[in-house]
Amino acid sequence: MAHLLAAVSLPPALELRGQKLELRIIYISQKQVPLSCDGKETPQSNKISSVTGRLAVRAVKR
Repeated sequence: MAHLLAAVSLPPALELRGQKLELRIIYISQKQVPLSCDGKETPQSNKISSVTGRLAVRAVKR
């Protein structure tokens, strides 16, 4: 997760709140998730997908 947040520069991340922040994290995870050389998910990308999935569920419940 820290890797994802590192991809967002600090000032814009601080300006984002609530649903906009959740959507930004989901967007970043989809674009910057590390994949293996054969295009499959890695253990790290699987964890990132899991976290972003939970964020998406929380966003929908709001």
